Amino acid sequence: MQVLDPNNVKVYNLSAGKSLPDWLSDRKRRALLNKDVDIRQRIELIQDFEMPGVSTSIRMSRDGNYIMAAGIYKPRIRCFEVDNLAMKFERCFDAEAVTFEILSDDYSKLVFLQCDRSIEFHAQYGRYHRLRIPKYGRDMKYHYPSCDLYLVGVSSDIYRLNLERGQFLNPFVSEGSELNKIAMNPVHDLIIVGTKEGRIEAWDPRARDRVSSLDCSMSCMTDNSIEIEEFPSVTALQFNGALTLGVGTATGQVLLYDIRSDKPFKVKDHMYGLPIKNIDFCQDQVLSMDSAILKIWNRNTGSLLTSIEAGNNTEFNDLCLVPNSGMMFMANESNKILTYYIPSLGPAPKWCGFLDSLTEELEEKEKVVFDSSSSVGSDHEPLSEDTNRIQPGRSRVNIVTPKVMACFDKCKISDRDATHILSSVAEALGHDLSSLSVNRSTIQRSRQKLRSERAKQLKERFSGLDLDAIVIHFDGKLFSSSKGSKKSDRLAVILTSGDAEQLLGIPEIESSSGRNQATAVYGELINWDLVDKIEALCCDTTSSNLGRLNGAAILLEQMLEREILILPCRHHIFEIILQSAFESKMGDTTGPDVPLFKRFQNEWPRMNKNKLESSLSDKRVKRIFSKDRAEILNFISDTLKYQLPRDDYKEFLILAKYFLGEFGSNPVIYAPGAFHHARWMMKAIYSLKIYLFRGQFELSESELKGISDVCVFIVKVYIKAWFTSTRSVKAPQHDIEFLQILSNYRKIDPVISVATVSKFMSHLWYLIPEAAAFSFFDNDISVECKRKMVIALSDENPLEDGEKRIKLQAAEDISGKDVSNFISCSSYKFFERFHLSSDFLKEDPSTWLENPQYLKNREIVKKIKVVNDTAERGVKLFEEYSQKLTKSDEERQRILQVVSDYRKAFPNVKKSTLRKKL
Repeated sequence: MQVLDPNNVKVYNLSAGKSLPDWLSDRKRRALLNKDVDIRQRIELIQDFEMPGVSTSIRMSRDGNYIMAAGIYKPRIRCFEVDNLAMKFERCFDAEAVTFEILSDDYSKLVFLQCDRSIEFHAQYGRYHRLRIPKYGRDMKYHYPSCDLYLVGVSSDIYRLNLERGQFLNPFVSEGSELNKIAMNPVHDLIIVGTKEGRIEAWDPRARDRVSSLDCSMSCMTDNSIEIEEFPSVTALQFNGALTLGVGTATGQVLLYDIRSDKPFKVKDHMYGLPIKNIDFCQDQVLSMDSAILKIWNRNTGSLLTSIEAGNNTEFNDLCLVPNSGMMFMANESNKILTYYIPSLGPAPKWCGFLDSLTEELEEKEKVVFDSSSSVGSDHEPLSEDTNRIQPGRSRVNIVTPKVMACFDKCKISDRDATHILSSVAEALGHDLSSLSVNRSTIQRSRQKLRSERAKQLKERFSGLDLDAIVIHFDGKLFSSSKGSKKSDRLAVILTSGDAEQLLGIPEIESSSGRNQATAVYGELINWDLVDKIEALCCDTTSSNLGRLNGAAILLEQMLEREILILPCRHHIFEIILQSAFESKMGDTTGPDVPLFKRFQNEWPRMNKNKLESSLSDKRVKRIFSKDRAEILNFISDTLKYQLPRDDYKEFLILAKYFLGEFGSNPVIYAPGAFHHARWMMKAIYSLKIYLFRGQFELSESELKGISDVCVFIVKVYIKAWFTSTRSVKAPQHDIEFLQILSNYRKIDPVISVATVSKFMSHLWYLIPEAAAFSFFDNDISVECKRKMVIALSDENPLEDGEKRIKLQAAEDISGKDVSNFISCSSYKFFERFHLSSDFLKEDPSTWLENPQYLKNREIVKKIKVVNDTAERGVKLFEEYSQKLTKSDEERQRILQVVSDYRKAFPNVKKSTLRKKL
């Protein structure tokens, strides 16, 4: 690798250096590597990136994964895959390729213009078809909207070949005798051709007519131009955006036009008198190339940034700039295809991101090396090696500590931004930057090393914990893959035990099928050595999770070769109940949006936010809440005093207060946010808002009645059930009481009652004998009921083997029953599973609150999580970091571990918190 430094602009020649002949034996190859330092230190970015003789054209596919190069001898095309940094295939032709176009996003569709008047089409497997054109061709471009291939050459005709119909169309007839180049604007599809006479013509493919022409030859002369000895034919054309056009001439001038003007706003003379072969644009820089030099200059001022000379032994033929990067490839008259990297133009492509670290290290410690075969900047004399040698400095201090690393990861700060932050803070604190290791590559290596060490420490610390009642939670979501537009499923797997919570991993799975989820969970259990330790599983109640045959829970039990207690997420169960109530009144919607909510969202800006109408103005609704309005308001006020896990929970409660007429001194209504069928909390919030603004929002009679009924159900029944559903010890009794409430609700609204009862009877997971044992530790259950529960422990199990939930024929089946009716001998499994002593059962329940063993067991059972919010937070965590900091999934898993731990250690920004050690 050669490092060149004109105008303080680093240019890295990645194709420089010696290469080893293919015919050398492995033994001689190793001997040369040991003997020759230049060979050992060379960089072979892409293996065999060369042609047997000469490379003539080079392109990169639109998806950025393939580099295509044409050359001789024999005439051929070579395809290089950047993911493998090696050649993918090679094909030979009957004639040399003048130019070629890539028709597809990858390499699967190609068209070659050959020097024998042939056009050759290639598919993924090889040559597909070959045909001839009337005259020798010089350039071609493909028009995607119409599927027309435009060809120009030694004729005044612009040939049009329609690839959809497979036939030539009537050509466009130019005023020029011969046409050298053609360019097409991707924004508005304007076609520009350059003639031998130095004119450019603009054609509109929609009107099939010439819209304008311009003589460029008279604009080639500048004050600094050398004497022009031949006619300035147009030899290069390139658009930049919708309005800027670059024109290159045979006499070495580059003209930049705004297509709205007939005068160039900038003219640049290469001063070599050689035809311009290529023009490209990178930000504000123009790259113009003739056979002897590539010049990079500012499009506004014309000032030279840097240049790359071909030297005496070769000539440039073609240029390919890798999009959104500072890397470029050049086809030339030697066998090697030249590769240059200029950090000033942009970062390295993602498939060779290591170049950024390498070049930054070289900027600190490498000398500048010049080679006679290639030089940069014709106006600058190379400095001597002595004046460019960087003297070795004293040892430097690395200030990236584990806490700094974790803080940067938590704040999603990239390595580049971390470099800016650390250098600025060090300077503000009066430190000498030369004494600190503050550069991107050092920071990147330090963060990766510290992440790995921290993740290992967390795992070791976790393995040493004495955990009780371990529950595994999982939840999945579809995300965009870091490898491109393809989407992939991710599954957050999290362990809870008492107050402890540990993210195990968020692996990628092929799909959200039960088998894939079970396999992913089992893999994380093996990784954390938890296969024999988990006792329960908490997840949503979807069929892929809890299906009787292929659900993830059942398949995981088969992998573990034992039964585990299934604890379906109680929030998810109650979301299903709300869904059934809403759909019974408002109907089901199959699209992604709820039309009523969409209308309300659109009308929101025109509403008076201070004009709210509570239920007190609705006589029917007011009568329904006449007895329990104060009780509901007290419950809402008490719940608002607690730290709620999400903002929409708080908004839900406040809207319920407004519904009941308790506005306070300054009522605030937030603007309607996003809604989705999976977010039933948002349906409750939208319903309450629509009801409060029913006087300003136009509703049909049926819509008003439906929204009113839904809101009554939400406030009268649903709020208390939702916010009390998370307590594990109260879950069985809670479900019995809630089913009875839903059944009795038929006196107010039989439609909602039937729909919700039917749905809830399918989700009585917490009334199976083992789960019903939670109620032994529920202090709200009477002593008399607990006595009956102890007696029921001798009853036989009412469920068949493998049944995971109680099934009732009708809601009346539970009338007059309590928890004792669901206890059986199988309830003993609960104590065995969680390693709880059952000796207290021998004593009378009236004494249990004085029994130390009972109290210890109750503390353990109280902390068992029966909602899946922790897995949802894991999914949210991955969503935040899915496209941040790294593209390596292994590294991302470490980042998630570090961030999850940091958030628990430093939940706020108080000084007392931040002073803690990590």
